[in-house]
Amino acid sequence: MFRCLPTLILSLAIATVSLSQPLRIGVDSNSPPLAYLGADGRPIGYSVDLLQEMKRVGGLEVDVVSDYWAGLLAQLKDGRIDAIANMAIIEERRTAYDYSIGHARMRAAVYFRKDGPIVDNTLAFKGRTLAMLEGSITTYTLHTHPQWSAKVHLFSSYESALQAVQRRECDAALFLRPLGGEVVDPMPELRRAFLDDLTYRFHFAVRKGDAATLERINQALATVQAEGLDRPLYKRWIGPVEPRPLRLSDLRPYLFQILAAAAVISGLVLWRMRVLALRTRQAEALRLSEMRFRKVFENTPNIAVQGYDRNRRVIFWNDASTAFYGYSPEEAVGRRLDDLIIPDSMREAVIAAVDRWLKSGEMPPAEELVLRHKNGSAVKVFSSHCLTVNAIGEPEMYCIDIDLAERDRALAARRELEENFRRIVETAHEGIWTIDERGLTTFVNSRMAQMLGYTVQEMGSVNLLDRLNEPGRTLVSRHIQDSNSGPISSHDVSFQRRDGSELWAAITTSPIHTAGRPHSGTLVMVTDITERKLTESQLRQSQKMEVVGQLAGGVAHDFNNILTAMLLNLNYLREVAPSTGPEDIVGDLEALTARAARLTSQLLSLARRQPLHMRPVELTAAVTDLLRMLRRLIGEHITLRTVQEVPELWVDADSGMLDQVVMNLCVNARDAMPDGGTLTLATRRITLTEKNLPPKSEARFGDFAVLQISDTGCGMTPEVLQHLFEPFFTTKDVGKGTGLGLAAVHGIVHQHRGWIDVESAPQLGSTFLVYLPLTARRPTLTAHVVDTPARAGGNARLLLVEDEEELRRATTGMLSRLGYQVSSAADGIEALRVWDEHQGAFDILVTDVVMPNGLNGLRLGETLRQRKPTLRVVLVSGYSSEIHKANHHTGSGITFLAKPFDAASLAEALNSAKP
Repeated sequence: MFRCLPTLILSLAIATVSLSQPLRIGVDSNSPPLAYLGADGRPIGYSVDLLQEMKRVGGLEVDVVSDYWAGLLAQLKDGRIDAIANMAIIEERRTAYDYSIGHARMRAAVYFRKDGPIVDNTLAFKGRTLAMLEGSITTYTLHTHPQWSAKVHLFSSYESALQAVQRRECDAALFLRPLGGEVVDPMPELRRAFLDDLTYRFHFAVRKGDAATLERINQALATVQAEGLDRPLYKRWIGPVEPRPLRLSDLRPYLFQILAAAAVISGLVLWRMRVLALRTRQAEALRLSEMRFRKVFENTPNIAVQGYDRNRRVIFWNDASTAFYGYSPEEAVGRRLDDLIIPDSMREAVIAAVDRWLKSGEMPPAEELVLRHKNGSAVKVFSSHCLTVNAIGEPEMYCIDIDLAERDRALAARRELEENFRRIVETAHEGIWTIDERGLTTFVNSRMAQMLGYTVQEMGSVNLLDRLNEPGRTLVSRHIQDSNSGPISSHDVSFQRRDGSELWAAITTSPIHTAGRPHSGTLVMVTDITERKLTESQLRQSQKMEVVGQLAGGVAHDFNNILTAMLLNLNYLREVAPSTGPEDIVGDLEALTARAARLTSQLLSLARRQPLHMRPVELTAAVTDLLRMLRRLIGEHITLRTVQEVPELWVDADSGMLDQVVMNLCVNARDAMPDGGTLTLATRRITLTEKNLPPKSEARFGDFAVLQISDTGCGMTPEVLQHLFEPFFTTKDVGKGTGLGLAAVHGIVHQHRGWIDVESAPQLGSTFLVYLPLTARRPTLTAHVVDTPARAGGNARLLLVEDEEELRRATTGMLSRLGYQVSSAADGIEALRVWDEHQGAFDILVTDVVMPNGLNGLRLGETLRQRKPTLRVVLVSGYSSEIHKANHHTGSGITFLAKPFDAASLAEALNSAKP
């Protein structure tokens, strides 16, 4: 029932590789004509052009990397490149690399001095000193042929090796491939010879086990070779450095001699044919039988056959035996078999078995044996035997050996594939769950068990359908019963974990088909999306808050205009009709107006549009300063505790807004403990990293101050927590709460680039955690004296710009009573006209920031100050974005006044605008 699972995972792996980045394939920067650096420093050569053809017709995306051979091996080992071109195969390399199909074949070349010893074949190596490249396969080949007996000096480049021969430090230089003229021409005293018995076939090499990269290279290379596009490249690059084949024109001077020799040979052939025709039919049949026998065994590529006589001397040795054991037929025939391929530990047993076979006819059993190669290495084969009698009655014994190396490699590859499959399944981020037709578990990986809170062993008794919510159970049960259904697209379902908590997951189901059973189960791929669901919920809440905040900000803007007009008119009534009696109606109206202003401030905080006066504030000290007020606020029936882990926590904050956050949270805690309890205020420092980041979308890495306010009250249900910070949401009775307190806290905290976490449960109290980023700034102590006389206008000329008529009229009256000569305008365009009418004879400009007709207060102030740099400007607004802009424009001669304001605030702002 698991047969389809490896196929599925392998298909996914292959698909992933096919979409990967271009392969980085290394070529040797000093191996002409296969690859080397051209005059412009870019790699050229046969393998570079071959890679371009593999890219063009084979679709292989490739980046060519050039380096010396040792550097390429190091880059392939640590994964900086994916493959190396032009590597020959030796057994020692098979443990580290896998090889593509062959793409070039070249003979080794030897270079020696014209006036020195002739080293033009491998037999001439004996006693010579050879120059070779570091890491070259020729070094390995030399070591496997001890009869050559050559001394080796290793060099890092062709040039240095050839120069050593030129300086007579070495007798010859042996290279894996012949060099182009650009290396040899500067050394005309050197000769070159090709070695037919040192011919190598080159391949692309990848890291061991990188089957995906090898498959991509093989497909592209096979496409190029099938279309014959490699042959022109081979002719262009390798043809010029190979020995020129014999041509017919070379034989023209010897044509007469050749014809005469051909005639003689033809006569001899005809005579020989007549002699052979006279042989007896029996001899002819015997010859044909022997030819058939030899043809079968000599041309069998993967079966080694050795024939030997009663003395164990070899009488037959096919090509496969040479490939298996390294001896040529000339080396093997006539020698004892046990001297060639039988290990010393087996020799006595083999001799005894052959003698017993000849005497009693007891044939040695067919079995796996480990025999010996010419170079001493082990050769694992399956060996069987047969015995025949020749024409003179002598017994001839034959060993038939099948190489088991390929089988062992296949078994190793299968084990590696199984191990890779197991590793992929166990390390996958997704849960993998297979079930039978009844929904019972047949396999899970550790990730799936971890998601649900079980061990892998415990999952064996878990039913998939029992852990799903009702919609998910309906969906999955329908698909596991439908044997013809294919994979379905990802669908969100809810699982119940072992501890009862909820796990949101995206699942994909696929039927499992095995031989003889059209539907043997279902594969379920599970991806944990709980965090994504939480983020989506937080995003919806944030969007909801943004919409309500925009509405609240607009309402607060208009309301501020009304409140400002009311405050100024009440100030005027206070001036003309002061009251000292018990029924101070003006005082009551002023108190109500101030209360409405605080409500407006809460609305602006909700909309995150309350103007902030940010400065460094020490959080612990700020909380400590509020304790006396908090004790009166919460009442004596509640115990107030404070916990301070560190002495100082500096944050950038508006101290008034920060006090409002603390007081609103404490009032909320007080209302949750009508019968008394404990209110705890704690401050501490925390550094958030990947390991301890809270599961909130606003949370981020860094250093933060944490204000914790905990109560032992009634707590909150999950439903209440979901709507806790929504404006106008309250659990209090009608008339006992506006539902703006916590919403204002939420807005203020986010204006300070922080966030709030809440932990609560019914009857277990609540804990609010306010995170504020720490700052390295500290306050600068400066002396500041504010002079705000009740009447400071004198004869100053003042231009007032306000689009609200009632507010303009009230402000004009107040400014006149403060002693200013006032001219007013309804918008910026009218203000420019009034300015021109009075020829700019104004000392102060008081203007609303937000105005109609395209010219706002900021631009109006800039325009008029360009005309008169000494003009003092007071910018007035109650709207967030404009408040933010106005705060950035305050400076010498410019000040800002937030709505709503009263007469005293207006007088102070006019005094602050002095340069």
